[in-house]
Amino acid sequence: MTMHSRETGTMDRVRRGWLWALACACIALVPRAHAQELMLAASMDDLVDQSEWIAIAELASATPRMNARGNLIVTDYAFRLEQRLLGAPPALDFVLSQGGGTLGGITDRISDAADLSVGHRYLLFVRPDHHEIFPPFVGGAQGVWDLGADGTATSLGLAH
Repeated sequence: MTMHSRETGTMDRVRRGWLWALACACIALVPRAHAQELMLAASMDDLVDQSEWIAIAELASATPRMNARGNLIVTDYAFRLEQRLLGAPPALDFVLSQGGGTLGGITDRISDAADLSVGHRYLLFVRPDHHEIFPPFVGGAQGVWDLGADGTATSLGLAH
């Protein structure tokens, strides 16, 4: 009986090992989803309803820095207001900050943050009570639309 118990215990360990290896292989084969892909799509009504203010502005500069705790790069985006559409930004020149950026060869990225480029014009849907770590835009990158010189408007969120 002792021999049988020992064989059964060994077989259980072998089975658990194979199941563990199979589970790891399955997890490795599943494509990784980005936060933007997991977010619900925000309609234009949602963007407007949830905004503290809405404006068209040009991005004048992007300045990365470490946050106060020293554990995340945050980028300060300086904008020049072109047109107020709803509510009012704090000034004609204003700064919005969000987690992520490159500083000293190190890059931090927040998955639902808008990828902004200096010199581009944007339609901004700014949410209330934003903090520097999280995107200041309604729905993350969904709340930023790149306004092309050819008159096109492209959302920076949810696969454009």
